[in-house]
Amino acid sequence: MFKLIKVDGTVMNVPEAAYFKAKAGTSIACGQALVMDENGDLVACGATAKPVFIAITAITEAETNRVVAVYRVTSAQEFEVATSVSPAAFKVGNKLAIGADALTVGAVNTSAFATVVNTNGAAVAGDKIIVRF
Repeated sequence: MFKLIKVDGTVMNVPEAAYFKAKAGTSIACGQALVMDENGDLVACGATAKPVFIAITAITEAETNRVVAVYRVTSAQEFEVATSVSPAAFKVGNKLAIGADALTVGAVNTSAFATVVNTNGAAVAGDKIIVRF
């Protein structure tokens, strides 16, 4: 889960919510990194794509109301997020792939957009680090 913890240059860490439709048949979790597909529907962000939104509400694939509350990702934001692999070798400035669930970060990938800001002493998969996009 991408948890917003800091926004540079602001007093409050409360981004404005926006509302978009999720792709039919998909579930979205709170804190999930999202992009829009070719039809303008929200979908999980791919490993090396730059997230456009973070979900602030969740829906299941069976729900008929497909509207999800999100906020836009900016370069001024920092996120706390769990790792899906051992972060022991991560260094500040490394670029990491987004996990398959779009809720975690994974291996170092120079084509990715999640940049390590602080490793927080993380040592095992599941530990949380700080990233920005």
